[in-house]
Amino acid sequence: MGSDGRFVRCAMATGARGPVFEAFGRGNVTSAVLEAVTEAIAAGIVVVVASRCPQGRTQPIYGGDGGGRDLLRAGALFAGDLSPVKVRVALAALLGGGAAREEIAATLECIGG
Repeated sequence: MGSDGRFVRCAMATGARGPVFEAFGRGNVTSAVLEAVTEAIAAGIVVVVASRCPQGRTQPIYGGDGGGRDLLRAGALFAGDLSPVKVRVALAALLGGGAAREEIAATLECIGG
């Protein structure tokens, strides 16, 4: 806990095109991280939320103060039951192939469930 948005802003400033967040539980972050993620998405960066838990899927269940519903409202994509490593590989391939956000969202839905 206690994470802030510095690492998100640093990633934006250095050209990151698709950060994958290893969020808490089903996909929750701190309010400070949510604020920075919202800025990244507004700047056109694709943000994907995966879970740091060894099992279980991400779903935007909770709202308020950085919950998954807040991330969904901001425009983040959810990895379903894909691990963060699998999401990074898929996202790198999709972005490298020129996929738009909508195609990335559809692919993650298909492979992550």
